[in-house]
Amino acid sequence: MKKPFTMANLISVMEDKYGEKMRELVWDAKTEDGFDERLIIILNGNAYREENFLETQLSDGDKIWFAHTFFGG
Repeated sequence: MKKPFTMANLISVMEDKYGEKMRELVWDAKTEDGFDERLIIILNGNAYREENFLETQLSDGDKIWFAHTFFGG
């Protein structure tokens, strides 16, 4: 039986591939959940930020977007 591939696995793979820059985009030790507060992760059209988000199981064909909000003036 194949082990489920989770959001945590995906982030780890991306960190291995893109290094420190990826870690800087995703993580912020100053926030309660550890994610950068500007980060929005969208999975199949739904934004996620709940407590167990990293355990979300992913499937082939899922559409995932990592986006940072921005403000200007």
